[in-house]
Amino acid sequence: MIIPLQLPPGIERNGTAYETPNRWYDMSLMRWVSGALQPVGGWNRLTEMPLDSPPRKFFTWRDNINQPGVLVGTDEKLYVDWGGDYVDITPVGFVPPIPTEAGGYGTGPYGAGTYGTPRPPSSASVDPARTLWSFDNFGEDVFFTASSDGRLFRYIRSTGDGVPGVQAGAPVGNVAVITTDERYVMVAGTTMNAGPDIGTFYPRRIAWCSQEDPSDWNYSSPTNTAGFLDLDAGSPLLRIDHVLGGYLVFSSTEVFFVRYQGLPYIYGAERIGTFDRLNVNTVATWNGQAMWWTNKGFQVFSGGVVQSVPCPVFSDVMGTFDETWGPVRSFGSHNGAFPEL
Repeated sequence: MIIPLQLPPGIERNGTAYETPNRWYDMSLMRWVSGALQPVGGWNRLTEMPLDSPPRKFFTWRDNINQPGVLVGTDEKLYVDWGGDYVDITPVGFVPPIPTEAGGYGTGPYGAGTYGTPRPPSSASVDPARTLWSFDNFGEDVFFTASSDGRLFRYIRSTGDGVPGVQAGAPVGNVAVITTDERYVMVAGTTMNAGPDIGTFYPRRIAWCSQEDPSDWNYSSPTNTAGFLDLDAGSPLLRIDHVLGGYLVFSSTEVFFVRYQGLPYIYGAERIGTFDRLNVNTVATWNGQAMWWTNKGFQVFSGGVVQSVPCPVFSDVMGTFDETWGPVRSFGSHNGAFPEL
């Protein structure tokens, strides 16, 4: 006799397996398609040889003749691929992240070393270095920055595998960049490049060039539309993303909604969400929406507001989350082939 088991899709782990009858309790490399459980499938190797270090950011776009391109940022290098192989186009003088090692008493795993002897840095704890890459295309060209370097670079499609150069006139000390729908290049966390406070770093500032002119960042000029906005953020800014109706600007503890206002202010911002700590690379965007992972749970921006997202396996995820390396290695994305994040 065959008895069909109509288990609803999704994992339920709020308790033991005996406390969650008639539900899926555990899984590995599986997904639900139209309510049916299926394996996720295999992987295809994209490179004949490994890259220099683990990739931290992929950016895909199409040029003016619709050819797809890929930029890959690793901890120390930048690669481009136009359907052949990944070519190293790391900008000249690019500054990679520098890990810091801490020695002394009380560092390293418990029981390691001799009691009363300070640990040398080589055998003690390491502060993980990371590069927060940020990319966005301006037509077929791509503007990008890396938090470890801070300069604003421009990859020019017509150069093919040519090394990107620094955008003339742009501020430095940047951690993120987008090109807006209104044709402005906007950066977050920036150092003033002109005026009486030249060289001053403003980690809570967003700034934008004059419309259609990425070389004009003269904020004091009455004849252009370049400008900046200091956000009332409790921690430095880290990321900018496109969403429906505007842009989300993230710090590690807050999210702001930035929207175009026109002259004379150009852009305005409002705080729309807070959290204990954002794992910044987990932000995933799709169809004008965004979701991200904080230490207290998932949050989603949809319909102009931020809401918490129930997750029955969140406690299991956090139970195995490494407090040192987790924020550096965690990552989120949207899988367009399936309705998944």
